[in-house]
Amino acid sequence: MHGNYDGKGNDLVSSPLVFDVYLGLYFWDRISVSNSAKTHISEVIMVAMVNSISVCLMDIGSGTPFISSLEMRLMKSLLYPAATSNQSIALQERHSMGTNSLVR
Repeated sequence: MHGNYDGKGNDLVSSPLVFDVYLGLYFWDRISVSNSAKTHISEVIMVAMVNSISVCLMDIGSGTPFISSLEMRLMKSLLYPAATSNQSIALQERHSMGTNSLVR
């Protein structure tokens, strides 16, 4: 969530905070925050070729980029065969199928 790090406060509607997120050298997502009370989630599945991952927040001139939390999980490669060493997969949409709580 936006913590008003850049002093934009309630002005996010008329002037949203926008920044890009990269994994290493590769574009992951463009985040646009226009409501400070809304949680913004971006997910990607990638194959790590080394023991570390570089996450870069790219300031594109529309406010101060931020991360509130970053989670990494080890997963079996056969669960997501489309994710390869040269191709990641990103979440497009998540739907609730009858529950009122978040289900992973």
